Amino acid sequence: MKKLIITDFFGVVGSEDAPLFFRKHVDEKLGQELMVRYFQKGDLGEITMEEIIDGISLEFHYPREIIKQEFFEGPQPHEEYIALLRDLKKKGHPIVVLSNAPDTLVPYLSNRYQVQDLFDKTYVSSDYHLVKPGKEFFFLALNEMGYQAKDAIFIDDHEENVLASRRLGMEGILFRNDQQTLMNIRLAAEEK
Repeated sequence: MKKLIITDFFGVVGSEDAPLFFRKHVDEKLGQELMVRYFQKGDLGEITMEEIIDGISLEFHYPREIIKQEFFEGPQPHEEYIALLRDLKKKGHPIVVLSNAPDTLVPYLSNRYQVQDLFDKTYVSSDYHLVKPGKEFFFLALNEMGYQAKDAIFIDDHEENVLASRRLGMEGILFRNDQQTLMNIRLAAEEK
């Protein structure tokens, strides 16, 4: 059986959106507060992406369309990582996304990056009201895909999520957009 590849989306398949937006427009402390106020709720499906944009626009008196454009058009694909995933997919590895995200960003960006065909399943936290690093979100993907944790590789750019996956028995790889990380993923996928 080929190993299941479970990948985060933001910061891995493509660049981050919210942290970059807040770093660009506000100081770090306020950026963290806004992440909690808006994106934690969005990730849990308590508010939609449109409501997040509306809230940020009202709070900052910043044009709604510019905010929307930055969130939907700003993140860029990590082309080398996507090429690696395509190669692993050709070799028979099932690939799923496990992403903490509001409702519409991942589907939109998957289409924009032209990677919809790459994923066997996409698990967006807002659809399930579950988030990483909670074990329930990991087990949802493992169980639906028919895999045990020991037969899965999890790739994420947040160390707390990688550590959580390892505690469950997965091989967790901390993503850095560099050649060493890509080599580590390939080696882990090819181990018997």
